Amino acid sequence: MHKRVKDITGMSKRRRTSLLIDTDGRPIIDIKHKLRRWTAYIKDLFNDEERGNSKNIYTEEGPEILRSEVEQALKNSKNGKASGPDEIPVELLQLMDDENITVLLNLFNAIYFTGQIPAVRVTRCVSKI
Repeated sequence: MHKRVKDITGMSKRRRTSLLIDTDGRPIIDIKHKLRRWTAYIKDLFNDEERGNSKNIYTEEGPEILRSEVEQALKNSKNGKASGPDEIPVELLQLMDDENITVLLNLFNAIYFTGQIPAVRVTRCVSKI
């Protein structure tokens, strides 16, 4: 009964599926084609040649990421959630010892200060949320 009332009044929530569309407007189904399309999209999005030679307005670097911030983020992460594309559950990250947290901290700071993501991270598949 409630479902029918919502349908009639237009208040029902409809499931929406999102498709990845190629440059010709056709849906992409194959994983390899999806990865190529996302790669092309990201390259186009961050193509510095098209941005021109604008000067950076804000050049001051912020403070480095602190170990306590990484530890707090790991502590506050909710357990039981689905793993991301790297397939590493948060429970495993929370079990890291000091040495591995240091490696993670150094990686985060390197990305933060250089703006460059290491090549091994770029090759991972990114999921749309």
